[in-house]
Amino acid sequence: MFEKLNKKLEKIPTEWLNFLTIISSAVTIITPIVGLFTIKKMYPDKHNIFIIYFVTICVLVFMLLIMSRYMLKYRKILVEVKSTTSEKFFDTNRQFRNNYFDIDKIEKEGKLSVEYLTAKVEGMLKDSLDDICEIYKAFSGQKVSACIKYIDSVGSVELDDATLRTFVRSTNADVKRCERDNNLTRSIYIKDNSDFYEILNPNNKQFYFYQQNLIEYAKNCEKMGSEYKNSTHEWELYYKGTIVVPISIANKRVAFSGKEHCYNVLGFLCIDSLSTEAFLKSEETYNVNIAQAVAAQMYIMLNQYQQYLKKLTDGCE
Repeated sequence: MFEKLNKKLEKIPTEWLNFLTIISSAVTIITPIVGLFTIKKMYPDKHNIFIIYFVTICVLVFMLLIMSRYMLKYRKILVEVKSTTSEKFFDTNRQFRNNYFDIDKIEKEGKLSVEYLTAKVEGMLKDSLDDICEIYKAFSGQKVSACIKYIDSVGSVELDDATLRTFVRSTNADVKRCERDNNLTRSIYIKDNSDFYEILNPNNKQFYFYQQNLIEYAKNCEKMGSEYKNSTHEWELYYKGTIVVPISIANKRVAFSGKEHCYNVLGFLCIDSLSTEAFLKSEETYNVNIAQAVAAQMYIMLNQYQQYLKKLTDGCE
């Protein structure tokens, strides 16, 4: 009972809590003053007035102490969230910068190899995924994992034929999911996954996929006469909430793309959790902004990887 009540209270917006705290503090201060005059009228005996007033003050002070405890608790949580977020964002951006120029330097020296390039990019992206998992965990208090899906197709993506593969996962990913990646014998088609298909569908105005409760979403799709597709067998055993954003850039910003419309999409940043409390609907904007910020950096790294990998492999032919 109390656990459910706590979950309900945790969903109250911070602005409301701050407002209620101010009101409660004001009531706590005003009540004894008003109570003193009221008690004097009701009880002429000064001895009774003192006892009742003393008890009232004790109760109000006790309530104030409880409120202060919760205020300190939420303040501590807020400080921890700020600390984790700033630290992990700094670390992620620093790693992107350093690794990008490390690879560029090695390439200019003529020492770049496919093995070095792949290991460097995979290692950096795994660290980045670990950082973003820590950020979402700090926000929600729930375990969060993440991965990058890399589109196999080069150039324009044909929705009916395009395939993708898992490029790298966060360190805390379920072992069975990693084993499935390694043992996969067939291609993963974008069309078999609603998360990716809806993002790339030109008729969809929302350039991301966000669901607090995928099980409920799948049921609602059935009621609407559609279907939630997921190529992962028994996907609900691994995650129930998800955020998926494309790792992309507008074609107009890409040199020699020859296109002024749509986006150049290299893959997807996928963030998920077994908890349906990890990605609240009320926090969709904030959660998506964080994911898109990291995905923007990932595009730079994956684009460099794609360009240098092509150069290295073309030279071997």
